[in-house]
Amino acid sequence: MKHYRTLKAKYLSPTNHKGSRIKITDEYFGQSIILPYSYEFGNTEEQVYYFLIENNFNVIGYGTCNKDYIFMCDNWETSSEKAIMLNDLKK
Repeated sequence: MKHYRTLKAKYLSPTNHKGSRIKITDEYFGQSIILPYSYEFGNTEEQVYYFLIENNFNVIGYGTCNKDYIFMCDNWETSSEKAIMLNDLKK
């Protein structure tokens, strides 16, 4: 059985002080990143998918769990053999 890297994405509603956002969490490495919600995409799963692809994640699928999106990737490292870490990515 193949072990996939999973990333959880959650839509965060706007508050009185902050606009809509998306939180992506990598529980394996204990990291998360918050992105501003883009109305250009119009939905959470599409925005997260393109964000991950642009940052060298090889997304092979996604699912939903309790209103969160779970993205599965089959790569853990880049060509330099260092794991892609959410804290290192640019928003």
